[in-house]
Amino acid sequence: MVKKYIEYGDLLGKPKDPDFKQIGKVKTESVFKFTKKHWKEWVELLNKAGASTWTHQEITALLKKKYKLTPWWQQWVAIGYQQAIGRREPGQDSKGTYMVTATKSLACTVGKVWKLLTSEKGQEVWLKPLSVISIKAGAQFETSDGFFGEIRTLKKNRRLRMTWQDPNWEKKTTLEIMMVPKPKEKSILVFNHAGIKDAKSQEQLRKRWKPIADQILKLTELL
Repeated sequence: MVKKYIEYGDLLGKPKDPDFKQIGKVKTESVFKFTKKHWKEWVELLNKAGASTWTHQEITALLKKKYKLTPWWQQWVAIGYQQAIGRREPGQDSKGTYMVTATKSLACTVGKVWKLLTSEKGQEVWLKPLSVISIKAGAQFETSDGFFGEIRTLKKNRRLRMTWQDPNWEKKTTLEIMMVPKPKEKSILVFNHAGIKDAKSQEQLRKRWKPIADQILKLTELL
């Protein structure tokens, strides 16, 4: 059961880092660069608004409506806040399961990244299918190491969302691949795997997606 905090001092107790220089793997400098507020400011503002007892969706709604944050930073500020007040462990989502995120800045356009990821060469790197698949909604796959699933939604050059089934767990997880355009023909590639059952599985998938993101970076350098 989530504890309902009232006072700021009660909410945070005696945090190891009272200035919140970093929450999870996100440094306060990064948060300030894109949101114009440091982690400590966000924690104070959200606590004052009463967000300690809100759902994740209620927090992101406030960040969107009042503070005009982008969808990306709506999520990260809400997650960071929930971690700061002890409602969520690092890597844990709002449903109590875990997630892994691997991000890479690439020196090429989202169009080139999409073309690479959907190609046979790209699939061999990130999906490792038993056979090459057609990247479209409804396409099913099985990986060479026993995972399987189905592509649910896609938006060309932007996002690919698919189920990812661990044969040793009855529930499906969700893999989302996102491409964010940046100035000067650059982009950001994000692998986000959510719905993971426990911290052990989370670490196994982290060891999967982090190296894959590195491999994609090396491939884009040859484009």
